Amino acid sequence: MIVVVTALAAVSAGVARSNDSADPPARIRMTIPDPDEIGVKKCIDTAVNAANNEDLDAFLGCFATSRREAIRRQMALVFVRHEISVELVDKHLISRNKDRAELAMSYTTTLSEEIHEVVSLVELRQENDRWLIRGESIVSKSVKRPRQSSSSACGPGGCPPGPCFGGQCGVPGIQPVFPPGNKAGFQIFP
Repeated sequence: MIVVVTALAAVSAGVARSNDSADPPARIRMTIPDPDEIGVKKCIDTAVNAANNEDLDAFLGCFATSRREAIRRQMALVFVRHEISVELVDKHLISRNKDRAELAMSYTTTLSEEIHEVVSLVELRQENDRWLIRGESIVSKSVKRPRQSSSSACGPGGCPPGPCFGGQCGVPGIQPVFPPGNKAGFQIFP
């Protein structure tokens, strides 16, 4: 069990009061985190670990059953085409009720050598007593590309069109897995 200990200091008008005999002693308050909040955050942590391990089944297991088949093929292609690294920077539970939760999160995803910094809102639902990702709405995303080497196919006029445009080898006709606003899941594909 995780116990958070918070020391409460007597503060008046934003300035700490002196600790004379008339002031009550500082109090310690112990709070126990909510099991639902722990479950929501555990789902996100599990999805990040599965993505980092390129474990398709474990990754899909973090999503609502109704979403899994829609993203299976495209995520398999992402795992095959890219070296993936996901770092969860921060996460905060915004709201939750009996079977639904919303989480704000910030994470960095590296696909091959391209770095994506993402801030998003994630919707989770409870299924069979487990919290699962239902969808994600991207709030902001920035892309940092490494410098192109002189041996790159890209020249001063840019990169030639084709399946390996910009170092992202793709399959013709396959669109990015999660374009902004799509509620399918993690935005780990540019």
